[in-house]
Amino acid sequence: FTDIQSAFDGITYQKGGATLAMFEAYIGEDKFRTGVRNYLKAHARGNATSADLIASLAAQSDDPAGVAKAFTSFIDQPGVPFVKVALDCAAGNTPALIVQQQRYLPLGSTASADQTWGIPMTVRYADGTTVREQKALVTGREARITLAQAQQCPTWVMPNAHGSGYYRFALEPAMQASLSKAFAGLDQREQRMFADSITAAYGAGHLTPSQLLAASDTMPITDAS
Repeated sequence: FTDIQSAFDGITYQKGGATLAMFEAYIGEDKFRTGVRNYLKAHARGNATSADLIASLAAQSDDPAGVAKAFTSFIDQPGVPFVKVALDCAAGNTPALIVQQQRYLPLGSTASADQTWGIPMTVRYADGTTVREQKALVTGREARITLAQAQQCPTWVMPNAHGSGYYRFALEPAMQASLSKAFAGLDQREQRMFADSITAAYGAGHLTPSQLLAASDTMPITDAS
């Protein structure tokens, strides 16, 4: 009984569900469902492993080997990725995001942050009056995501589009301020991720108290009484 409780605890379900949802958003709902159906058909009345499911889902992506490796990085490692995002709008270049990743650790933690994942990121950004989305599989300590459709430097960037990603993020101050101003235009899951990420970034020492308060001022406070 103890083994069963250990195998099916809150972390198992919450992290497992969040990871599946993240890869579904990256691969696409229809393709993801096709991968699940193929997996069930291939292993009907038989045995299967998590690797079989991952392979079936990854096969529906544009990069099966990369997606499978990324999926495994979330299963085989503890912790949550912490993604720091900067915007590069240098003259003459297509706008791009500079992404750095490590393990999220609050101040005072003695654990090692020297850890990376394969992160299927979906970002939303404002390109003038148009809001665009872009996907990228981020690997390694630092990566560059070129915003291929951008016609100008984005006025704001949401690094976790629709709140589908199992990672926390921190933005450079100017990006943080611009996303704060756009808070009302984010969907509900994005607003929740925004709130979680600013408090997490503060807890990790990446936001000053004044920056935390400035960002918090943009979020409505509901009266529960």
